[in-house]
Amino acid sequence: MDRTPDGSVAIFPSAALLMMTNDIPYPYRQNSDFYYLSGFQEPKSLLVLENRKGKPHFIMFVQPGDAHTEIWHGPVTGVDRAGEVFGANEVFSIHQVKDELKKVLKRAKQIYFSPVMTDPSSDVKDLLLGSNVRPTINIIENQRLLKSPAEIDIMRKSASISANSFVQVMKDTKQHSTEHSIYSQIEYECVKRGSQRLAYPPVVASGASNLILHYIQNDSVLRDGDLILLDAGGEYFNYASDITRTWPVNGKFTTPQLEVYNVVLQAQKKCIEHCISDGKMSLNLLQQISCLYLAEGLVKLGLLPSKNLESLSDYYPHSIGHYLGMDVHDVRSCRTSIPFTPGMIITVEPGIYIPIREDIPEAYRGIGIRIEDDVLITENGPEVLTKEVTKDPKEIESLIK
Repeated sequence: MDRTPDGSVAIFPSAALLMMTNDIPYPYRQNSDFYYLSGFQEPKSLLVLENRKGKPHFIMFVQPGDAHTEIWHGPVTGVDRAGEVFGANEVFSIHQVKDELKKVLKRAKQIYFSPVMTDPSSDVKDLLLGSNVRPTINIIENQRLLKSPAEIDIMRKSASISANSFVQVMKDTKQHSTEHSIYSQIEYECVKRGSQRLAYPPVVASGASNLILHYIQNDSVLRDGDLILLDAGGEYFNYASDITRTWPVNGKFTTPQLEVYNVVLQAQKKCIEHCISDGKMSLNLLQQISCLYLAEGLVKLGLLPSKNLESLSDYYPHSIGHYLGMDVHDVRSCRTSIPFTPGMIITVEPGIYIPIREDIPEAYRGIGIRIEDDVLITENGPEVLTKEVTKDPKEIESLIK
């Protein structure tokens, strides 16, 4: 709250408990801002932060203990224990929001609030009618962009879990006959190693589906001679990982596949070398660098007539990466022009996707390759958090039995 004026109040609702059908819930995942500030995982909760003459005052509204409800859904922290466990100055039942929050808002000089799909939000919005409200995104996302040492340790663990899960899936490639089977194994391997869930619906694309950037049907049959592009990552205590590897179904790259693969691999390695904190380098600048390396490689393969970056978009339609943290596409309000700073974590994920067109040599048509790692910006250069899963083509082939 030191970034807000005296008398400010910031209100953060928990995520909604969403229902799959009438009485069957989806697995619960806490709102990232709420969890970042409180560490509290329960739904139907509200966090209020006040700036009282430069000192933060932390108020929580939580579900009270209820013996009948707990028979069905298990125990909750409750009003009596939330202050002790989570460090709140005051704790109230969520049923007291209207009365107690009204008192806080009466003395507020500036209010920050961003509604999410959750029960307390409707009560809060009713109380805020007619007030001058600013979004909480302005005071929280810049803080989330730079990870603390404790957060970095968690993200190292998250990345390690996913990297080792990828290795096992690659080893077991020949046991799979469908994309969905690979989907099931990457989820199993991540959860077995400690992830609470996958961080996002994985892309398990084979054959021409490699050309579809966000392909999540994951229901095709694996065919000899095709490539598998797996984009997946586990989530460890609400911190995401995000990895992509591409490898052959039969364990052996064809010559055209390997040629394209090496263009992507060399571009990715060069881009990672540029992930430094020099006051200039940013995701925007890294994007330009990635385009130059990929264009150079495609020219050598005869797929681009020259280093024409406009034509490159036919083969490389996405950006080099994004910020990574509690959300896979983390803190999206933060500009990609911000210079890299120690504590930032980004993805580096160049790719080449060769369209199926008559003007393209037949041997290259339909090849789609992406290689993605999670990279921590440090004072001493880049640290690849996902280094435990190989991307060397010879090592990949040796993994697949």
